[in-house]
Parts: sequence; structure tokens; C-alpha cells
Amino acid sequence: METDEKTFNRELKMIKMQDAICTKFTGGYVGSTHLFKKGRKKVVLKKYKQTRKKEDILFELEYLGFLTENKFNVPKPLSKPFKIKNNYYVFFDYLAGRRKSKNRVSQKEFKQVIQTVSKMHKASRKFHPKHSKSERDLFTFWFDDIVKKKYYKKIDVNTANFLSHEITTLKEKILPKKTDFKQLLIHNDLWLGNMKFSQDKIVFLDFDDCCLGAKVSDLAVVLIDYIITKQGINTNKLKVALDIYKKSNTLTKKEENILFYLIRHRILVHCNFYLMKYNETSKIGFKNKFRENLKVLQNNSLAVKKQNIVKE
Repeated sequence: METDEKTFNRELKMIKMQDAICTKFTGGYVGSTHLFKKGRKKVVLKKYKQTRKKEDILFELEYLGFLTENKFNVPKPLSKPFKIKNNYYVFFDYLAGRRKSKNRVSQKEFKQVIQTVSKMHKASRKFHPKHSKSERDLFTFWFDDIVKKKYYKKIDVNTANFLSHEITTLKEKILPKKTDFKQLLIHNDLWLGNMKFSQDKIVFLDFDDCCLGAKVSDLAVVLIDYIITKQGINTNKLKVALDIYKKSNTLTKKEENILFYLIRHRILVHCNFYLMKYNETSKIGFKNKFRENLKVLQNNSLAVKKQNIVKE
């Protein structure tokens, strides 16, 4: 961790954690968060990427404050953003809980996650931020030119053609619909790695990518870990999820229909991410993850076409 002893000790003193011990790294990007302990009290120090502007962080903290006031289990900011060298840092309270793989999430927990997301979306309609942030949700295609020119050169022609065709298809289905849906504050990266489970509580973490976007885009990200299998979309789980969501919030037929394409887009994002990482580091783990997500995308593309589950 970068250090500036004077600044760092001042911030620790302000939250009454001077002489606290850094016990471990936890969550998010490697080395981006640090857990500090003093007696029984624990706090988390989050290190932001160099590309993150102060205005972006203030936007996130403002949203977290709003959610905390509305009784959602999210990290509570304990400090204002402070800078050490080229990075901003913020202290947050520590929220207990366990992370789980999708195979270990119970049906009750699955329902509770969807219910909480629905309530959070409904509450967020009343939030009007003072700060601004430019971000992207699944209605934004930000990587198609990059992958065609750079990353796709290192894979076989059939795979490259499939992914390029998938980009074109999804852009045609998604982009014309972008203005059809009202924007509100969304988490934008609410996969299982950004959740903790504690008794009857669901804790949502890492709001670094929160932005103004469509709630159905957020819902697509959430559903990936629950309804996607290597064989296709689990339509039974999807129906259960949508029924639960609509108990606390509204979801139009247009939103339900575009959801399938947004889910495929999210898988495509995964493919691109792991392919990019593999090309940068050549670590076999990234290549395996790319192949896994590619297979899921191929099977789900076929499943959508075969089952005709998207009615237009």
C-alpha cells in the first residue's frame, strides 16, 4: 500500500483508529481494499484506481449515504476522499458476512437478493445526486472496436467471427432501445463477488461502478449468477426472479424482452475481459475463464434462438 505517514495517521485519528493494525487484504481488485482492526472495531480502507476522479468518488459516497439512510446494508463512508500520491482513499465501516459461490446460495437467499435489488431500485428513483459521474451500463458498447482490432487477432477465425457477430447482433437489438427506459441510480456490478450473506441480511459491496442507468441493465448483471448455466438460461429461475422483483417494483414487457439481450451482453463483457487479461499476461487461468464464458455465450445464443423465449 502506498504510504504518506502524516496524511494516513491524520485520517486514522479522525475515525478513532490510530495504531490500528492492517490484518489482511479483502475483496475487489487485488490489493484495492485493506482491513484494519483495533480491538473489536474493524474498518476497511478502499484504494481507488488512478483513473477514478474525486467527483466520481463523491458521487458514490453520496449514493451510499442515501442507501444507508434508507436502511440498506451497504458500506457506510467514515471519511472523505483523501489522496496519497496518485490514488484516492476512503475509510468505510466493516460489514460482516460470507461470500458464496452460486452453488452455495440457497433458494431463500436467491429470492432475498432479488427482493432487495427491487427495493433498492424503487428507492433510488427518489435520489437526486449533487455530484455527477460519467459511466456506462449494458446499453453502452465500449469495447467492440478494441476487440476487433487487437484482442481478436490471437484467437481462431471461427471464434473471432462468432464474437464479432454477437457484438453486431446485440448492438442492433439493444442500442435502439436505449431511450425507452428511464434512468436511475444503479449499482452496475452486482455479481456474487460483491455480495455478502449474513443470517437474514444481504450486504451489497463495491459501488465503484454505480451510475445513472436502466434498472433492467442492473438486473441483468444480478441474474447472471443465478439463471445462467452452461446449457442455457434457466427459464424457471428467471420466472421466479421476475415475479419476486415485480412484487416491490414495476417491470414492463419491453424491459422483460430486452433483459435477455442484456444478459448475453454481460456474458460478452466477461469474454472480452478474460481475453484481454490473457493477452496481457498469458496466464492460463484467464484463457480457461474466457473459454468457459465463450461456451456459455454460444449455448445461450442458441437457446434464445431455439426456444424463442424473446418475443418481439
